[in-house]
Amino acid sequence: MELHSKIIKEKGLFVQKYVGDFSVEEYKSAAIKTIKSPEWKYVNKSLADFREATVINNFEILDELVKFRATINIQNILTVYLVNSPMATALAHLYIDNLKKSCYYYCTTMNKALSILESDMSEREMEYILKNLKENRPDIFL
Repeated sequence: MELHSKIIKEKGLFVQKYVGDFSVEEYKSAAIKTIKSPEWKYVNKSLADFREATVINNFEILDELVKFRATINIQNILTVYLVNSPMATALAHLYIDNLKKSCYYYCTTMNKALSILESDMSEREMEYILKNLKENRPDIFL
């Protein structure tokens, strides 16, 4: 699995993009590293893009993810999971249901994700940011 992420401090936004076969261990490692970042204190919203992730029959990992989430100190930030496959949608739904918190959502369109996040960014701007996370290009939208 590849996981690319960035904290956009001035927007209070944490953006993540998952690519390839989802790995619980890589997710845990990245989450711990991220919340230890000095910029994490500015985050109040999160967008997790799972459109290029492969999540095949990963129902057995749900309990592990929920338990892990309970052990780390993450404030209740508004989080939207962007999904585009039936399996990812089912997993996102069950995961959110198991977290039992009202600040988590999933959707299938960027427009809806930005609406939930109450973001002033356009779909095009967010897609640009997501596309360029791996290259660590600047956030300047051209």
